[in-house]
Amino acid sequence: MSRTLRRPGMESTASFGGAVTLCTAGMLGLLHVILSANVIRTRGATGVTTGVGAEDSLLARRVRAHANNAEHAPIFVLLLGLVEGKARSGAMNDYVAPGSGLGMFVPALAVMFVTGRIMHAVTFSTLRKSVVGRVGGTALTLTCISAASLAALATTIFS
Repeated sequence: MSRTLRRPGMESTASFGGAVTLCTAGMLGLLHVILSANVIRTRGATGVTTGVGAEDSLLARRVRAHANNAEHAPIFVLLLGLVEGKARSGAMNDYVAPGSGLGMFVPALAVMFVTGRIMHAVTFSTLRKSVVGRVGGTALTLTCISAASLAALATTIFS
């Protein structure tokens, strides 16, 4: 799934994604389908076809879990794909020390992000109020988006 983007007069190329991005997008897509099914099932059980009912109802929490995933997953997959493409092209080799573990950076971010999304989704899709699930999931999510953002900026600035 690598595409080369070329601009007239530009000698450098960038490719998008690879196996890690594709696998991550697939897992997040399946999580989104599960969250959608939870909302649909809960709407059927409660008879609430529009809106969310009471503010802290199970339906409201499931709708929020679904929406939260829809807000965070796309930007992360986009950033991950761009960073993975740059890493695969060797564009990051000039300023990263050999053996620095960069090869594990993209997969580690992907695993952490998916873990964070699952933690948050499970916590929000139930009536249990788990600080660990919600805060931990949010912290992993935002840490991964921040790290991918910084890596994207670094590849632009230093390459």
